[in-house]
Amino acid sequence: RWFPRPPPPLSDDLPPFRWPRTVDEIQQQVRTVEAASKQALDAVAAVADGHETFENVIEPLMSVPHYKTNPMVCQAKFLQHCSTQPEVRAAADAAGTAFATLKARGRTRADVYRKVKAFSVSAACAGLSKHNSHFVSSLLASFEASGLGLSTEEQARLQELREKDAAVCSAFKKNLAEDTTALFFAAEELDGVDPKWVAERTQPEGGSQAGQVKGTLKYPDL
Repeated sequence: RWFPRPPPPLSDDLPPFRWPRTVDEIQQQVRTVEAASKQALDAVAAVADGHETFENVIEPLMSVPHYKTNPMVCQAKFLQHCSTQPEVRAAADAAGTAFATLKARGRTRADVYRKVKAFSVSAACAGLSKHNSHFVSSLLASFEASGLGLSTEEQARLQELREKDAAVCSAFKKNLAEDTTALFFAAEELDGVDPKWVAERTQPEGGSQAGQVKGTLKYPDL
């Protein structure tokens, strides 16, 4: 008989999560992330021409406060999914939009891209391990996918579209989280559906929908 593996033990090295619990705390955390991210990108852009190294160009973009590796990003936006306070959910949702915009703007920093590009053609880059070479290639691809090979006018238009896309995605997530749509079915209408799924959603006796099976527009119903 097959048994699933037990989960790995929790590491004491994991960073502590300190959830911001008020609108002001969330907004302050967003400002902190934005300022730290800009400072890190500015530092890379300020590296003197010809002095680009893995340590002063690539490594800063792989670690905090870089967007993907910053635990403060998750902390600030997570409560959009579970807070009982609508104003906190709205602030956390706005944080998610701000971070998506921050990420998109970082990918269009031509001054940072030039430093990554310069290092990518250096002898030092050619001698990197496969692990570190992957990050160089990934960073280049990210910048170039954001339109840094386009004209200035085309880049500006692309950035405008990306920011609109980020706002629409955020609105979709918020609308889905707030949606209260409920659909009720008779059990015989769900012939072929997993009996356990049906049983878990069958409404108890005594209510107006007793015996009906409730479905929503949220995971895991859809």
